[in-house]
Amino acid sequence: DSLMLEVVKNKVLSAECTSGVFLDGFPRKLEQAEALEKALGTTMALCVDCPEGLLKMRVLGRRHCSCCGKTYNVNDFQAAGYDYPPNMPPAACLPNITTRKDDQSEETFNRRMDIYRQKSTPLLRFYEERGLLRTVRGKRRQEDMDALRAFVTAAVTQSRM
Repeated sequence: DSLMLEVVKNKVLSAECTSGVFLDGFPRKLEQAEALEKALGTTMALCVDCPEGLLKMRVLGRRHCSCCGKTYNVNDFQAAGYDYPPNMPPAACLPNITTRKDDQSEETFNRRMDIYRQKSTPLLRFYEERGLLRTVRGKRRQEDMDALRAFVTAAVTQSRM
């Protein structure tokens, strides 16, 4: 944890980040959040809240082309009521499509979600108690992306004052 915090701290304090920084995936644990807060302070924590059914569809539908390296999704999200356009592989990729081993079962997905909940709940509470947590829906509709952009822009603008 201390090494990761030092790497993040050095990067955030570098000249390249004078306009602010958006950390995606860090901190992952409460201890990291506390250390980050002490070392640098936090303007805002953003939680992209996504229905578990959608997450499951996305994970179980992921496919990878071993030739071009692109990722696709074979599930029909719109039929399930989600506003995601189809992302099917082109015909040229079909002979090279594979599924990641850890994306193949609901059991694996459920285990990963349990771990996520155990680690994220204290982290979200930490930021919520400080009035720093903002939540946007992760269904990827235009108004959701507009809300996300507005949250981030407002936080960056406020931190410059």
